[in-house]
Amino acid sequence: MRIQIGKYAGFCFGVDRAVRLVEEAVGKGDPVQTLGPIIHNHHVVERLARMGVEAVEDPTLVRPGGTVVLRAHGVPRDVEEALSSMPVRVVDATCPFVKRIHRLVQEAEAEGRVPVIIGSRIHPEVVGIASWCPGAGGLGQAAGDFSGFADLSGFPNYAHRKFVEFVRRNRKKTVY
Repeated sequence: MRIQIGKYAGFCFGVDRAVRLVEEAVGKGDPVQTLGPIIHNHHVVERLARMGVEAVEDPTLVRPGGTVVLRAHGVPRDVEEALSSMPVRVVDATCPFVKRIHRLVQEAEAEGRVPVIIGSRIHPEVVGIASWCPGAGGLGQAAGDFSGFADLSGFPNYAHRKFVEFVRRNRKKTVY
């Protein structure tokens, strides 16, 4: 049997960057914690744990005097704000593309537009994005989640097709 690894196999830019930032923080010698697993890959999280990195789910568990690294998916706005007032060094490993979306939904809401977020309500990236625009008009992933939006009412019953159609109809206003 022949196994061929694809040309683009591996982590995306944001994940590579996040892991590198954790490794650099470990190299400085201070205790390092991540707020949530740094990425969705238990092999990498376990390797970092063997290096002394502790993943904590709650900012109240962050140890004073150490370094806390924000996960690649980002964290909610209130968590970022709480950490900024704590006696810790914060390393923001949020993917720059995700940070851009935080900024764009915040700007859209400030301009009176209503952001619609398509994704799992419990996924850390979606939770973080939603926190930057508390007046978002919609948040969901299933066909029925957007039934109240006129632009989405005529879609087929498949979430992916709904998303593609939503983007097609709203291309000038859509961030992805």
